[in-house]
Amino acid sequence: MNVQPMYLGESAPKELRGAVAMTSAIFTALGIVMGQVVGLRELLGGPQAWPLLLASCLVPGVLQLASLPLLPESPRYLLIDCGDSEACLAALQRLRGPADLAEELAELERERAACQGRRARRPWELFRDRALRRQVASLVVLGGVMELCGNDAVYAYASAVFSQARIPPEKVQYASIGTGGCELLAALLSCVVVERVGRRMLLMGGYGLMTCWGSVFTAALCLQSSLPWMPYLAMSCVFAFILSFGIGPAGVTGILATELFDQMTRPAAYMVCGALMWTMLFLVGLGFPFIMRQELRGHLRGIAQTQLPWGGARAPRGRAGGHPVHRTLAQQVWLGPSRPLLFPRALSIHQPCVPLFNGCLLSTYCVQAWCLAISGELERWGLGPLGAPCLEAVNRKPIKTQLQTGAGLPWQSSG
Repeated sequence: MNVQPMYLGESAPKELRGAVAMTSAIFTALGIVMGQVVGLRELLGGPQAWPLLLASCLVPGVLQLASLPLLPESPRYLLIDCGDSEACLAALQRLRGPADLAEELAELERERAACQGRRARRPWELFRDRALRRQVASLVVLGGVMELCGNDAVYAYASAVFSQARIPPEKVQYASIGTGGCELLAALLSCVVVERVGRRMLLMGGYGLMTCWGSVFTAALCLQSSLPWMPYLAMSCVFAFILSFGIGPAGVTGILATELFDQMTRPAAYMVCGALMWTMLFLVGLGFPFIMRQELRGHLRGIAQTQLPWGGARAPRGRAGGHPVHRTLAQQVWLGPSRPLLFPRALSIHQPCVPLFNGCLLSTYCVQAWCLAISGELERWGLGPLGAPCLEAVNRKPIKTQLQTGAGLPWQSSG
């Protein structure tokens, strides 16, 4: 997850760098869809076939091990880090074919001259360099928010939403495949338009749409006991939320380190971003079950007080023996409360994922403000209106001159 986008970004031509690097998001979404298809009950989703389902991940691993020796090394790594011009030219010829390589070689030589006399940075050194502070802050915020935006919670809760929309239980698994298909479609679309629209526009548009659909989804969950068509609106919001995530954040976040950092700082930046994203993903996976457990305890406490014989004075007479406990529990936890609730009360006990979505909305608002604040800085660092790195980014100019003209990257100084 760290080396692959860095390798693709360093090996791709400048005019296709964004589209090529975003293929990681495409194949990630494709893997999600394939996993959902293979996990169908008719295929390998049964209990007896679970060992085969878990072993199926060996297939892409073996294919990758067989194909990786056939790929050339990154030309930038060979020239700038290793100083091997002949190996760099051979790698470019394997990647580009008979195309004219003079302009690209000149660009690599300028970047090599800018990095001459410097060593590769370590991850903790990025936080101590004032010239890299804005880039590191942008990478940390965008990488952390991508994992905390709630997309994984939507995947985890999609089956319950589909059941709420009266989809037959045997068909819910097929509807869940549609969620992965939505992300795959959005990744393909963003790969096509990333060089025309730009990275910043995809990020802001994706998070803005996620904020909109997350708000509608929260309202639909809270009002579904009052209006019969609200479950269908919630189901539509699930697909729209995943589409919005795949359009921008899923692919663009992974290529920012390639374009915001030079060759000496790029590996450390990817290590910081990767460690942060996996940490945030671990916290989401660890915290989401506890949120559901606390909500379930609240439902059980409400059932014990209102519907069971030992519920005390609050238990209405004549109702304790009228409904089985399991049926009441299913209605309270998954199908909503059995009696109308006020809107504030519904926010706290209606659905397990509502608190997480409220936090997701706050996160998306924060990242929107951050994107607006750094929009001018991104262009100053070398991301033009179309998202392509500027050729002047490798000129060795003093930091003060670069900040005045905006022609170079702040971290490429001569002092």
